[in-house]
Amino acid sequence: MTPFGYTVLGFGSGTSGVSAIDLVLSAGANNQNIKTLALAAGGDVDTDVNLTINGGVTIGSTSAGTAALITDTGWSSGVTITITNNGSIVGANGADVTGANSAGGHAGRGGEGNECGYPIESGQAGQAGASGSGTAHADSDGGDAFEHSQTGDDNLAVVFATAGTRTGGSAGTTTYAGGGGGGGGGGRDADGGVIHGGAGGGGGAGIPGGNAGSIGRGADTGGGCNTGANGHSAGPSGLGQPSSGGSGGAAHDGGGGGGNGGGLQQAGQAGQAGNGYPGSAGGGTSSGSTPSGSAGSALAGNTSQIS
Repeated sequence: MTPFGYTVLGFGSGTSGVSAIDLVLSAGANNQNIKTLALAAGGDVDTDVNLTINGGVTIGSTSAGTAALITDTGWSSGVTITITNNGSIVGANGADVTGANSAGGHAGRGGEGNECGYPIESGQAGQAGASGSGTAHADSDGGDAFEHSQTGDDNLAVVFATAGTRTGGSAGTTTYAGGGGGGGGGGRDADGGVIHGGAGGGGGAGIPGGNAGSIGRGADTGGGCNTGANGHSAGPSGLGQPSSGGSGGAAHDGGGGGGNGGGLQQAGQAGQAGNGYPGSAGGGTSSGSTPSGSAGSALAGNTSQIS
């Protein structure tokens, strides 16, 4: 009979002297399970198996996560599976995928003066975004060709009487975008009277997006902090988004506005100058990456029991 693309030739002589089930794969197929084939043909897990793959036949896989041909588990100790591979056993190729964007750079703080105890008149520079990951996603790994699945019982032997072609799937690549640089903080106002603080910059694009910069605090010359002269905040729009940078805070009287966060793999904008001091630089650019996954193996699993 020839169900499911394989032929049961009958019960021949096994390595233990008892009958063995003889199976032939005569047509191309994917994700073949030797235990399932043997049981469907009237065999059991106590009986040796002789499996032949005919010439010109390719046994493949629809998923890199599953080998093209597997033994499965639950075989009795002392069973031998003999494979005569006159065709090809080929694992699935890894996929080319797009990974998550890298993290965006945090934005710089707005400028403020000595009156508040934190002399950063020109604000703080934004941070650079993170570069793309060097590790490929698991979906980019190639699949295995043949897997000896039974690791709990080392006495299931697999013998390739004819090795034929056994090829693991090729690796794919994962593409990552680098994060955007954070915007620089705006410079503060000039000395004399009320000193307006600079605005914070916007966060760079990425996952997660960069944080918006803190506002520069306002002050009175010769006095202390003056909250009414604080730099402007961009609010929620200052947070970097997955693919776009956040907005810097707006200029406020003599305080400079914050620079906008950069888009993916772009530098953040510099903060604007206040009436007294220049703004700070935006965070630098980052680079993307395209790491490769790992190629699949010709033989996998309990390989010490494969000969």
